[in-house]
Amino acid sequence: MQELLKIHYPERLNLLNAKDAWNLLMQTPKHYKNEDTFTDWSGKKSVSCAIIKDYKIM
Repeated sequence: MQELLKIHYPERLNLLNAKDAWNLLMQTPKHYKNEDTFTDWSGKKSVSCAIIKDYKIM
């Protein structure tokens, strides 16, 4: 899979080691505000998920 991603999406491939991936995961809000936005438990902080927006099927 990694080789296919390197071939077809080299500009999007972002390999991280497990420690860095886990740290990023723990910093990311876990709640959904809507279909393409994450938010914190209070709803005050939101983060758009750009990947979802780029690949929406119309």
